Amino acid sequence: MDGKITARGRYDRLASDRLMFLERARECSRYTIPYLIPEEGTTSSTRFHTPYAGLPAQAVNNLAAKLLTTLLPPGAPFFKLNLERLAAEQAAQVPAPGGSNLKSFTEEQLLRTELIASDEVEGMSLRPKAYELFRHLIVGGNALLFEDGEDSRVHPLSNFVCHRDGKGHPVEIIIKAACSYYDLEPLQQLKVRDFTKEEEDQKDMLDIYTSCTWNYETKKWDVYQEINGQELPDTRGTYTKDNFPYIPLRWNRIDGEDYGRGYVEEYLGDIISLEELSKSIVQGSAVASRIIYLVEPGGVTNPRELEEAENGAYVKGNVNEVNAVQSQKSQDLRIAAEMVAGIEAALKSAFLMVSSVQRQAERVTAEEIRLMANELENALGGIYSLLGQEFQRPLVERILSRLKKQKKVPALPDDLVDIQVITGLEALGRGQDLQRLQVAIGSIPQPLLPEVLPYLDATEMLNRIFGAVGVDTAGLLKDPEQVAAERQQAQMQQMAEKLGPQAIQQAGAMAQAQLQEQPQ
Repeated sequence: MDGKITARGRYDRLASDRLMFLERARECSRYTIPYLIPEEGTTSSTRFHTPYAGLPAQAVNNLAAKLLTTLLPPGAPFFKLNLERLAAEQAAQVPAPGGSNLKSFTEEQLLRTELIASDEVEGMSLRPKAYELFRHLIVGGNALLFEDGEDSRVHPLSNFVCHRDGKGHPVEIIIKAACSYYDLEPLQQLKVRDFTKEEEDQKDMLDIYTSCTWNYETKKWDVYQEINGQELPDTRGTYTKDNFPYIPLRWNRIDGEDYGRGYVEEYLGDIISLEELSKSIVQGSAVASRIIYLVEPGGVTNPRELEEAENGAYVKGNVNEVNAVQSQKSQDLRIAAEMVAGIEAALKSAFLMVSSVQRQAERVTAEEIRLMANELENALGGIYSLLGQEFQRPLVERILSRLKKQKKVPALPDDLVDIQVITGLEALGRGQDLQRLQVAIGSIPQPLLPEVLPYLDATEMLNRIFGAVGVDTAGLLKDPEQVAAERQQAQMQQMAEKLGPQAIQQAGAMAQAQLQEQPQ
């Protein structure tokens, strides 16, 4: 490492560019979820700020849950594999086993690949990590996902630095993490051991730096780890773009900047105002709720007798000599409460909370709530698109690369298969395919249906419908030969019921005779 800048030195240089974003993220975290992005030097015994307003934290958790359900839908693939258009047109002309064409056969294989990848996501417990990831993106605007099957982790903005090229692609990532001496391999322990201490005294936590640099010549990521400026043995390696496990994410994309800004920052003014107003209302209400009586000095009323008197007792005194202390601030508190209600309504609408779109009535249909919620979620269309490109697509490529190495899915040519991420509640891929199919069929005039139906391939129609819904048709649909045989058997059964068994026997004998007359 002599003559070269260490990973720690490079980390410190890039940390200066990150400082402004990190300070802003910590401020946003202070008013929403204080422990999410804490101040530097925070330990397990640190007491965090307790906000007076709980709505901002609820709003962040609500939006993170919506993103989790939308981007990683349970029990369904969150992406779609499509054949390249020209390849699909050529494959449609090639016959395949089972009476279908190569296009239908390949699409069935792609659908099975999607379902296998979806099962892989369910088995690797990615959802809890993704929920934490989305909360960091909403509050801090940046997070780093390390995806390696079961060993997946989320690094907050305070633990990594990132440098991007002019197109916004990451070209350098350095992660700083705490590591125990006893978690290292024997050779690595010798590299970083403090020989002034005994083996059992190596208890101090070490800062381990993971350096990831994009190599423009090899088109691969060069990765190694170091501690105390010393490269650790057996940590250097290379990764292709498809199997690179580190995915740096940001909430929004700003040209020329290496980091994004969180969604909370856009509404930080309202959140701070809500915090201060809530604090004033809580403190003012506490003062207003105190009950203190003033008794005129030198009067005939005895304060002690009033204090010790039982309910319904008679006490000598003058009612004009006793008065309750009042803060006279009820009007001011009412104005503050009205402002709080307005800010809360705006935040609920911005963070897509259901209560903000539900009509105040005794009966509200689920369809009405769904339509209004979808209308609000359209405002996050840009966010869905960015997360689809920077989160879902790299995640899909990573999972498919691992499944191909394990030979769990077929190795399809990458230049012929396109990955289409599915974002938004209306599933931009298959949902639109099914909707277009329904519109096309519904547009056919009813009198023309008997003439049009013979031109439609029933098998291909069923494959497209089931494929649009995401149902694996393997073992579900019958082969055309099986359908033809069953139709023939049904016709024979109807003929037997009409003409009797003797006619069936004669028809079978004639068919057998015709077969014998044919040349061998």
